[in-house]
Amino acid sequence: MPFTSEDDFKLLLSSLGELPPAEKCPFLVILVGLPGTGKSTFAKYFTERIPAVILESDALRKTLIRKPVYSNTEHIRVFKAIHELMTKLLKQRVSLILDATSMTAKDREPLYSIASSQSVKRFIVEMDLSPEIIKKRM
Repeated sequence: MPFTSEDDFKLLLSSLGELPPAEKCPFLVILVGLPGTGKSTFAKYFTERIPAVILESDALRKTLIRKPVYSNTEHIRVFKAIHELMTKLLKQRVSLILDATSMTAKDREPLYSIASSQSVKRFIVEMDLSPEIIKKRM
């Protein structure tokens, strides 16, 4: 039986652990890049210094779906739940870092709307490395 959006939201929220305190000026950082470019390392380093919740799309996908197949239907479900989670956390004034592989400009449009609707600043950080370095990391 498929989950409802609310069920997905609750499952994802419970997977995040303790949230940092609300901020006067929360933000949304969107990390974009291929696997192996350092998105997760950057996010971890960043949150060691500045309170924010990391929303790592692959980890959240695995929280929702036991055996992901990366279909379009699955992608829609996962990102619908992530968008709902982002909206509610930003509404609570919690800063976020979204770590997602190779998001296109079109994929980022809903994120811009979410940030705008919650009156938070958004930042895009595009991670890029040479194919040789990525291959060594993988």
